[in-house]
Amino acid sequence: MKKLRVGIIGTGGIANAHAGGYKGNLDKCELAVVCDVREDAAHAFAQRHGFAEVMTDYHALLASDKVDCVSVCTPNFLHAPVSIEALQNGKHVLCEKPMATTVEDALAMKAASEASGKVLYIGFNHRFIGNFHTGKKMIERLGKPVAMRVAVGHGSYDGLQKTWFAHKEQSGGGTLIDNGVHMIDMIAWYFGPIESVQGQISRVLITEGDVEDNGFALFKLKSGAIASLQCSWTWPGGYHLLFEAICEHGTLRLDEGGCEVFDNALPGRILPDVADMDSWKEETGHFLRAAAGEIPPFVTADDGIAAVKAAVGAYESGAKGVTVSIA
Repeated sequence: MKKLRVGIIGTGGIANAHAGGYKGNLDKCELAVVCDVREDAAHAFAQRHGFAEVMTDYHALLASDKVDCVSVCTPNFLHAPVSIEALQNGKHVLCEKPMATTVEDALAMKAASEASGKVLYIGFNHRFIGNFHTGKKMIERLGKPVAMRVAVGHGSYDGLQKTWFAHKEQSGGGTLIDNGVHMIDMIAWYFGPIESVQGQISRVLITEGDVEDNGFALFKLKSGAIASLQCSWTWPGGYHLLFEAICEHGTLRLDEGGCEVFDNALPGRILPDVADMDSWKEETGHFLRAAAGEIPPFVTADDGIAAVKAAVGAYESGAKGVTVSIA
């Protein structure tokens, strides 16, 4: 396939992961332009990752013919306007999660993609993490879902509260829409659409901004199954994960260490070989192939919209004390 010229807009931490993914796919792409309003940051990023050109005005980049596709790695509130402008200018878009901070913005992004005929791919890289990828295959043997217990978090609240992450107008919310949105997508990917949500959020240790550092959501799925989700920015240490699914014929359990399956028809537990995957290389590779028309997008605008609806619904539920329908 013809190599696609790639641009990255925004040079924050997540942009480095995107750049690493593209560097793992240099048979499919060229690292053309990096764009950031901070020229020194853009030059440092370009030198670090090997991008050919630096720009500071994303409007000028998107109006140019310098790139075929872009990764949108800006603060959350800019995901929608940057992505829409990129699509309107004929660029394929890989937008970091969450897709947008409002459902209305997410729907507008989908409309822009459909009008332009260009790919809009949402950055749910957890689908390409080895244990989740393996678990998706294993779950098929366990029958219909009954209940899920999911928890995800880290202890980075102190650093995050000094950034745009702590301000809802820019971020859309705290831990629930930040790391929680990955697990919302995983629940829906594994078990189908979420129908309604009850949510609770709290500010325990965070002192700056106006977002939560801990959140809970209880989801009812269209299948009738239920799923609880705990999200936190205040857990000690690094990244923590538990994803446990009780199904008709057994249980799947995932954590940061691996994957195990309990089949009701067999004694003991099954420890499948977990796929060794670079999630960023896999994600950007799939995006590039979709942009080239080789395959349909693995993560679609509808997936992104569904996750935003669930997160926003959880916030609404927590504020009003009611169950919120998100069907």
